[in-house]
Amino acid sequence: MICIIILQFLLYFWATSLWASTCTDIASVDIAKQSLVAASYYGEPFYGIYNGPAPGGKLGTDPDLKLAVEQNHLLRPEGSSGIRVVEISEDQRKGSSTYYYVFVFECRKGTLQKIFEATGQGVQLRRATARDLELSVGIWRPNDPHSSPSREVRILYQWRPDRQRFVRRGSKAACPWLP
Repeated sequence: MICIIILQFLLYFWATSLWASTCTDIASVDIAKQSLVAASYYGEPFYGIYNGPAPGGKLGTDPDLKLAVEQNHLLRPEGSSGIRVVEISEDQRKGSSTYYYVFVFECRKGTLQKIFEATGQGVQLRRATARDLELSVGIWRPNDPHSSPSREVRILYQWRPDRQRFVRRGSKAACPWLP
């Protein structure tokens, strides 16, 4: 009995190691077939009626929400073997809410790793280059209709080769849930 348990454990470990080591080149990764998980935000409360982070957890599990890959960019920033910048929308089929998820992935040690995430209503990827990302964020006032935020702010992120990730460079947005 113990031999069977050990054998099952070894087979499981071997199979998961084999599966995990399949990410060797980000260009060959099909993002649409990946199980994506968004981080949950536990910081200070956000402001505004629609402003705030998107729900955390595994994407694509709620049948009332329709997922779509809006943008998918393959980039080669300095010091990196390549990254993939993806914008995914999660649209409420029976309502008016749409959340956006901006992820940056790379292959690291044989696995697909998320190295950047920005989410929320009104968050959109405006520009992605090997040197920087530009996001926009809709800012709603209390009397604004959901389809028309009062203003939009831009948030800039710069690739840092020493950190192998994007870091915030500048913004007039106080969005505390964004990196």
